[in-house]
Amino acid sequence: MAPGFIFRSPQLSGAGTGKGKLVRAIARIAYNTVPRPFTSPGAQSELEKRLTASLVEADPVIFLDNVNSEIVKSNLLAQIATENPCSIRPFGINTKMVTVTTNVFLAITGNAVRVAEDLARRFLIVNLDAGCEDPERRAFDGDFFATVDRQRGEMLAAALTIWRWGRQNQLKRGLELGSFEQWADWCRDPLLALGCADPVIRVADAKRDDPDRLQLLEFFKEWHQLYGDRSVRVSELDLKLRQLAEGHGTSRQKFATFVANLRGTRAAGFVLTRNVPVGKWSATTYALRSTVT
Repeated sequence: MAPGFIFRSPQLSGAGTGKGKLVRAIARIAYNTVPRPFTSPGAQSELEKRLTASLVEADPVIFLDNVNSEIVKSNLLAQIATENPCSIRPFGINTKMVTVTTNVFLAITGNAVRVAEDLARRFLIVNLDAGCEDPERRAFDGDFFATVDRQRGEMLAAALTIWRWGRQNQLKRGLELGSFEQWADWCRDPLLALGCADPVIRVADAKRDDPDRLQLLEFFKEWHQLYGDRSVRVSELDLKLRQLAEGHGTSRQKFATFVANLRGTRAAGFVLTRNVPVGKWSATTYALRSTVT
């Protein structure tokens, strides 16, 4: 399995930088095929239906195109990035699970696109900046795709030569990336030995930009500022914390569930612990402990 790729450009000056063209070139070189892009429908359930349809059709490339100013969240996308094969339920079939192979090339393109939750470690980010306000007006010589088709054999031979050289030699390992160890050994490490930068560094950037993670950092920082490491009940928590919870603090029950689900979570140098109540009528309390030693 290999991580997916996000080809991203700036929000207002990113149209025409060549994100989609780059994905199409990769598909032509690797699979000698033209990918069939589909757009993000906005709703997570609709996105997963489109992903399921693409898997059932056994497309070698899953190409999510023009995901502009969106935060991508998808349990299915997270699963197919690291599990092969996996079981899915095709649209219109409620009782039968189907096993499909998922060794596909995952590509997302968009302006100011981000991924959230567990997708952050499953995608590598390629930032494209044309260095001008209107990238689509740039002029280039020749036919790009004709050049790709003409030189496909040569580029494949070069890629396979690097891969074979890497398999024949004991190379220095780059940064660890769980679930993608074979990809790192076979594909990434030979390129590092030839002087390329480690793309896994970008995983930290994706996590840093994850809106859910940013929300949690602010939540923990505010909690610690208000209560330090003191144990408190959920009912005692300040309104500021409910506001920082965004969508999870609309009712007392939802907010209590939000806090309970954070038990054991580590972020911003803290870990949230739960104190088991003593006695039948005692209330559960929570405390934010520092993990810095």
